[in-house]
Amino acid sequence: MGHMHGFFLLLANPTLDKKSDTHTKLIEILEKTNFVIQEFILSPLQFGVPYSRPRYFCLAKRKPSCFQNHFLNNKLLQSPIPLFGHDDTIVANEHDQSQENWDKLLQSCEPVQKFLEFENHSNQSDTESGCLDTTHVSTEAFGDLEKNDKGNELVGSSLDQYFVPLSLIERWGSAMDIVYPDSKRCCCFTKSYYRYVKGTGSLLATVQPKKKGKSSPIDGAVS
Repeated sequence: MGHMHGFFLLLANPTLDKKSDTHTKLIEILEKTNFVIQEFILSPLQFGVPYSRPRYFCLAKRKPSCFQNHFLNNKLLQSPIPLFGHDDTIVANEHDQSQENWDKLLQSCEPVQKFLEFENHSNQSDTESGCLDTTHVSTEAFGDLEKNDKGNELVGSSLDQYFVPLSLIERWGSAMDIVYPDSKRCCCFTKSYYRYVKGTGSLLATVQPKKKGKSSPIDGAVS
């Protein structure tokens, strides 16, 4: 790294512990090799994506290259606003983490259904069940599908492997993070997804009751 010229670096990491030896060593090496750095913790929610997973980003430029907003050097920010060239609008970390700001981020996000591979055959709710049918999924989402005698691809059978049994929902539903097509957030997925119920990622309800809540019946959820 010491022999590189005109070098730019972007580092992304799921989490950040500023007291960790790895982070300390990283900053130390970058500073010794004549880099200027800017650090951010950003979430997809801040960019309108309904996915709540903050990630650490480190931007580095080797001198004489420099950042446009040099006053952000060696600071850890939790707002993307400075990246858009708003020099006079720096949101404090404490403000970014407030519940009020979090709620605003959620309201500005696109709903989950905008990012699903659903074929929107019908947007009408079932008047009897009060549920929105969102079980029509494109072939790209789940790979090979069964075909009928006319060669048309069938969707229903391909989804069976992803459905969570109703018995599990009834038993562990209170611990599940269940989201709906119109939800504006979902939780981070972990390597324990589908093996453990709590804290491993969101489950998508494929039917959407008019009234949401623990008292509302959910006929099925797909992981």
